[in-house]
Formats: sequence, structure tokens, C-alpha cells
Amino acid sequence: MKNILITEFFFCFFLGAVPTLIVDIEGSLDRIKTLKATVPSDTLFIYFVYLFGIHFVCYALNKWIFQSNLRRKEFFRKLHEFTYELGFAIQGIYRIVAGAVVMVLVLELLDHGLVGYWKAAVVSGLILSLACYSFSVMLTRLKIKTAP
Repeated sequence: MKNILITEFFFCFFLGAVPTLIVDIEGSLDRIKTLKATVPSDTLFIYFVYLFGIHFVCYALNKWIFQSNLRRKEFFRKLHEFTYELGFAIQGIYRIVAGAVVMVLVLELLDHGLVGYWKAAVVSGLILSLACYSFSVMLTRLKIKTAP
């Protein structure tokens, strides 16, 4: 479990925080707009949720239902391998958001300090980032458990 936590931290850092820092160094004027641009639309997010659900249906069919018929078993094994990668694409969203939110908060705090509404924004941002990080860790554990 400790290895998963450390690995996920580095994924979040390199997929979310570093690109946010690079965009900021390039001179992006509005960090919040940059952060909004990294998060997919609701429709796209729902699409990823469907892919995730399809993977679990294929996992269940492969693991518990089609074990007797060899032809069906082979088909669902291949389908399970395919949907395995598609289903966990949603994890990238959580990794990016977890890292990007923290980096935006750090950059804004360096510019403005902890004044006014930023106290509430920092708490909210840290809660969001921690939730995304925790969900990413959970997805990694599920990915290991449902591997083909």
C-alpha cells in the first residue's frame, strides 16, 4: 500500500503539477482558467465513467460467467484486456486534477499570500486535491485487482 501511495503521488505531481508550472512559466495570465482547461467537460467525464463501467462488466463476464465455453471464454478474455486500458483512462483525470490544483494554490499563495478569500480557497482546493488523490489510489488498487 505504501508503494501505491508514493507512486500515485509522483503520477499526480508529474501529470498535474509540473505541466501547470510549465504553463505558468510560459506566462499564462490566468491560472484558474488554465486549471479549468485541464478538467474535461461533464459529458466527457461521463464517457470515461461509462468506459470504467464497461470494463467491470467485461471483468465480471470473464471471471465468473463464461468459464465453461472455450470460445466465449477466449473472446471475453481479449475483451477484458482491451477494456482494462480503456476503463482506467479516467484515472488520468484524477491524477491531473490532484497535482494541478495544488500547484495553482502554491503559485497563487506565493503571489498573494494567505489573505481574504484565499483561506477558504486553499482549504477547498486541498480537500479537492486530496479527494482526487485518494480516488486515484483506490483506482490503482482496483486496477491491480481486475488485471487480465
